[in-house]
Amino acid sequence: VVLCIASLFVPFMFKITDDLEYIRTNFSFIYLVFLGFEIVLTMFTSKHTIIQNNKKYDVQLIAIVILLITGVAIREFVMDSNSDWLCLTFCYYIFTMYVINGYNSIDSLTSLLNRKSYDNRINLVCYDTAIIMFDANNFKTINDTYGHQSGDLALSIIGKTIYDTFYRYGFCHRYGGDEFIVVIKKGMLNKLTMNNPHKSSKD
Repeated sequence: VVLCIASLFVPFMFKITDDLEYIRTNFSFIYLVFLGFEIVLTMFTSKHTIIQNNKKYDVQLIAIVILLITGVAIREFVMDSNSDWLCLTFCYYIFTMYVINGYNSIDSLTSLLNRKSYDNRINLVCYDTAIIMFDANNFKTINDTYGHQSGDLALSIIGKTIYDTFYRYGFCHRYGGDEFIVVIKKGMLNKLTMNNPHKSSKD
């Protein structure tokens, strides 16, 4: 933002001619670098959400990469084209919507998938699997004795424990209140139930 504002007075990233023509300078690539960095940073900070939703190779992410490559390629062959800026802007929009949709499926307290995500997923299950249900016994006692903040802390710890234990094998959901559900992923049921005497206590 600072560089763009400064360019109004000094032709650093762009300049406006007397005929009101917009011309990019040799340093205009800085804009693309910063916007691209913002996409990477957003992707990194939302890594947990992407993993939870099992969208490692989501179509939207593939579209972002294709758009970026296409925009830069067109720019290389057609110097007067603003395709790189246009494609990068579309990429940023697509990824922003991707992250928003991801966070809409996450429970804000425990960072597990929420009830809505569970309802959507269970309707799509078409393979042999298992559903593991958890209920924190006498949880109301924590709220009544120590307050709701302590209760929220307990739920977040329970959620983290469930996620750390099962995230490799299934989708971890907070169903509601003190109830949690894990839907085992496709092909993971045998691995989860396999009796391995050499398995470490950490696993």
